[in-house]
Amino acid sequence: MYRKMDELISVIVPVYKVEKYLDRCVESIINQTYSNLEIILVDDGSPDHCPAMCDAWADKDRRIEVIHKKIGGLSDARNVELAVATGELIGFIDSDDWIEKSLFECLHQAMIETGADVAECATSYDAEDGKLLRIRKEALAPLLERREALRRLVLEDGVYQTVWNKLYRCEIVNGIDFVVGKCNEDDFWTYKVFDKGKSLATVEAPLYHYLQRSTSIIGVGYNLRWLDGLEARFQRMEYLQKYDELAKLTRQQFILDCIWHLQCTFCYLSGQEQYIARKKFCCLKIKHLK
Repeated sequence: MYRKMDELISVIVPVYKVEKYLDRCVESIINQTYSNLEIILVDDGSPDHCPAMCDAWADKDRRIEVIHKKIGGLSDARNVELAVATGELIGFIDSDDWIEKSLFECLHQAMIETGADVAECATSYDAEDGKLLRIRKEALAPLLERREALRRLVLEDGVYQTVWNKLYRCEIVNGIDFVVGKCNEDDFWTYKVFDKGKSLATVEAPLYHYLQRSTSIIGVGYNLRWLDGLEARFQRMEYLQKYDELAKLTRQQFILDCIWHLQCTFCYLSGQEQYIARKKFCCLKIKHLK
């Protein structure tokens, strides 16, 4: 299929309590070598200076649109942005992260060259002091067909559920909302999008910078909210049963996820929290046996 070289990319940026990092994030987007961008900043009821900062950026760059809304969480903010996005392609950037200048150019070029519906790049994990913690590499194959992409996603073998290091063709994203009120929201979403696309292109360069903050949801340590991730893996297991070659694999991975969460439950939770966690495990086990 013919792909235009100048397709509009909608860049979705939820904003909440990130005034320390927001300017760096937005600067990295407006300075992209690929300039045909629609940049949507959603102020999710942020109580700091972020609302005014978003408006100031909109005054500086006509490509920026700002939406102010009551607090609803990350998934709700992304859903609001998806509803107004007009681009042929969609990209997500977390507002405390930043990207290399060539990210969208490289991902778009990979999609043009391969005909893929999704492209993703490697990720640089960075500390708040600027220290590089590690590079998460992607699959070395330049193109993965749908079932192979899903297999690698399940195994986390060079393909990952994170939404923010990728570029998506709009038609495969439409109709798939983020689950509101859940932690690990990417786990509920990415496999469904991969299933709608025919293939995935990968870019070896680490073009996305993921900031590891101690105050983030992940940074505060294991807690009950992490069990949302186990629920997501259970739903993924059920969803992918339609692929014979993935059915056994997803069950095996779900069992491994259960073991890991059980270990964390006994190590890091106690009292009422441990009781609640055990009830969730029992519920998922009963569903699995039906």
